[in-house]
Amino acid sequence: QLLHVADGFGIGGCYNTSAGLKMIVNSQVTNTLGNVYSLGGNFLAATPEIGNGNNNYTLSNPYPDPSNSMIHLTYDLPAGTDKAEMVITNLNGQVVKTCNVGSAFSNILLDTKQYAPGEYLYYIHTDNYTSPASKFVISR
Repeated sequence: QLLHVADGFGIGGCYNTSAGLKMIVNSQVTNTLGNVYSLGGNFLAATPEIGNGNNNYTLSNPYPDPSNSMIHLTYDLPAGTDKAEMVITNLNGQVVKTCNVGSAFSNILLDTKQYAPGEYLYYIHTDNYTSPASKFVISR
């Protein structure tokens, strides 16, 4: 399914390549392949949950956001999951930190002083599930 970006045009897809992220824009008017654009960073695609088909597991709002010292990154694990990995990336898709998390807690406290100011994403990943990403901001 194409994402309409202008009348008669749609995105054919975004792809990570050895030369970076590429976006293909197709013409729906002429039904031909359009232009290929180079984008910065990597494409982050969430894998749908495997199993019961329930995709209601999301990340709550991190707080305080923006943060200049410490931030609580909140999460819920899918039912029956005791442990997972929290992945934190910059907006270029580069992983800046991974943390093992468990069902005994619902957030981690991250010291933001060790990271550059800017926007970051985090998500939860297990063998069968990847949550939608949530964004937070580090300010100084």
